[in-house]
Amino acid sequence: ALFVLDGDFAWRVIGSFPESARAEAHDHGLTFRHAMTGLETAVEITLADSDPAEVWTVTVTNAADTARPIK
Repeated sequence: ALFVLDGDFAWRVIGSFPESARAEAHDHGLTFRHAMTGLETAVEITLADSDPAEVWTVTVTNAADTARPIK
């Protein structure tokens, strides 16, 4: 599982998805999207070109008007 920590509140980004999460299949992999409390996350999982490995690109967007202590 992958979590985002927003101050004292932790929420799951990937792994045992909440019902509000969306999964999108692409030719090159999968993207999992989730939004909660003004944060939007996207986790793109692709396969490496030359190695037998997954490449995870994690994007966290703060849609709020103020800065937040995200970890």
